Amino acid sequence: MSIPHITPSDGTRIHYEKPRHSYLIARKGSLLLPEGPSREAQHMSNCTDVEFEDNAHMVFLDEPDVNPSRRFPSDAASDRPA
Repeated sequence: MSIPHITPSDGTRIHYEKPRHSYLIARKGSLLLPEGPSREAQHMSNCTDVEFEDNAHMVFLDEPDVNPSRRFPSDAASDRPA
């Protein structure tokens, strides 16, 4: 099995081993959600959907990090000014 090397537009190199029939959404190498079909990515702005041959997907969000320590979408409030 070959392991793809993905280079998103920001230049971050990601070494990603393909899971069997599962979905991952990643942002610049950080895992956001353990699931989510690729069709969801089609409705998200600034996304690139990458499909692997075993039906696994990884989505790269091309947006600046406001708070690099933020890992999960539920932490979005931490990016708001006080």
